[in-house]
Amino acid sequence: MKKLILFFCFLNLTIIQSQVLTEPEVLHIQKRINEEELKVSEIISLKIKMANHFLGSDNKRAEKLAIEILDESRKSNINDNLGEAYYILGFINVTGGDKTKGLFYLNESIKAFKRELEVNPMGFKPYATLGRYYAKEGENLKALENYVKAQEYLKLVGGDINLIMWLNCDIADIYIMVGEYNLAHQKLSEAIRFSTSLTAKASAYKLMASIYEEQNDLEKALQLAIKSLEFAQKGNERKINLGIYNFGIARIYFKKKLFNKSSHFFDKSLAYWQEINYLDGIYDAHLFKIKIDLELEGANPKQVVELVQLRDNIEDKLAYSNVIVGSIILQAIINKRLGEIELAEKHLIQSLQMIDKKGVKESTKLSLYQELINLYELKGSEKQEFFLKKYDKLKDSLALVSKKNTTGLLEIELNKKKYLDEISFYQERVDSLKNENLKNYRLLKKVFIISFIVVVILIAMIYFFVRKREEELRELNRKRNVISDVMKLFNSTKKEGEESLSVKNIDNNRVYGMLINEENHLTDFIERLNEKIPNNRLSDTEKKVVFYLRLGYSSKEIANILSISYLTVNNYRYSIRKKLGLKNTSSTAFKNYFNKI
Repeated sequence: MKKLILFFCFLNLTIIQSQVLTEPEVLHIQKRINEEELKVSEIISLKIKMANHFLGSDNKRAEKLAIEILDESRKSNINDNLGEAYYILGFINVTGGDKTKGLFYLNESIKAFKRELEVNPMGFKPYATLGRYYAKEGENLKALENYVKAQEYLKLVGGDINLIMWLNCDIADIYIMVGEYNLAHQKLSEAIRFSTSLTAKASAYKLMASIYEEQNDLEKALQLAIKSLEFAQKGNERKINLGIYNFGIARIYFKKKLFNKSSHFFDKSLAYWQEINYLDGIYDAHLFKIKIDLELEGANPKQVVELVQLRDNIEDKLAYSNVIVGSIILQAIINKRLGEIELAEKHLIQSLQMIDKKGVKESTKLSLYQELINLYELKGSEKQEFFLKKYDKLKDSLALVSKKNTTGLLEIELNKKKYLDEISFYQERVDSLKNENLKNYRLLKKVFIISFIVVVILIAMIYFFVRKREEELRELNRKRNVISDVMKLFNSTKKEGEESLSVKNIDNNRVYGMLINEENHLTDFIERLNEKIPNNRLSDTEKKVVFYLRLGYSSKEIANILSISYLTVNNYRYSIRKKLGLKNTSSTAFKNYFNKI
């Protein structure tokens, strides 16, 4: 029975780690990898999906993909998927390959997950796989330690509650193995209460049924076993698991001595296992079938033949040594019932020589010693005492191991903090990275705002500078054109012998330019003005204003010529009158006064 309970560790773990894709999804991913120009990180992510899909169903393909991922990650210095790749290689090896390699890869997976920049929600998987491995090897404390780490990791990263409850079932398996039924019951009750997965509930009910079966409460065990099968069927459980559920019910009916009902559920379980060629189940089922026939039909030589055929059909003798020893013990029981005492003794002695082989369970050894005690009691042999001591010694040894395990289990339960401290490494790293990223973000934000303001100011300055230069350029072009036109006009009138130009017949704008460039006229006038008005009472600008007033220009026109404001020209006129003592303020008076010079 415990062999089947332990098998739930593997089943639960397979459900946890598998990421099943549909066939079209697989083809689409392959097409993307082969045809699209993707980044190395994108290719690695797609290959991780593919490897997880094939894990458990096509391990060779999954292993090839994992090795490719490791190679590409090392070449590209990308470390974010190393944990997944190492995990896949570790899982494949510990479940059916090189165990030493498997343990190495799983430990590398744990290290790689710790090095990743972000907490990976799949980082619990190597712990769960190590738990399954140690549980299978009978190292219950190590198994429990890793299951607890996996569970606490999931709680820390806010993992799926169903995964946490599956691990509850795995932890309960360990408790059942060492006889800690109260702790197991507590874990399974949590799984039933909090899980939303029908298959997880089915597993919890199945394991709870095994607790009551161990305690010989067969009625309660049967109720829970039937309930577990109902949940499994509703949840579309896999055939391998449906076989286990039916087999569990068959075993309970057998203990209740309801052999016909036992046979009915046995046939169902065998059909499921034969359909998928699950050898572990098939071999166990054959032994169980012969036990049922033994109770229903009594002992007969046909059953012996079936047992011999079963042993002959087992190809890997070492892997199924427990089944082989069990079949020999059952054959001895049949021989004894047929009255073949010597033959029964021969087969029991043969079993005795094989019990130290790897894979033979302690429960099988106890059964063997019990049969030898019964046989020698029947024969009245002194050897009965010898095997009675062996039986008691083994029982005491198992009780001592159970007590030691119980103490260790309680220590693990009471000292979860050290596992939390180890797992919290991830959270501390994430918090540190978040704080660092926040500081960098704030700094970048400030730099961006300052840069933006500087750029806006520079753009505005450049814009106004360009506008000013454009205006100046337009003004220069206008003046150049005016000067050019005036010079042409001046030259043409000079040839015709005209001594002066009628200012009134020329466009004012053109005359401005002409007079501005008549430096000689202005210079002569200023010299005469200096002679007439000594002591330099007038400034240079005032003299220019006098020059243009003499020619009959208005204040506005003079302002345009000298590039000063209209008010400034009026101020100059006022200053000139005051300095020269002129009382009449009209332009005509100005003109008449200065025309005398």
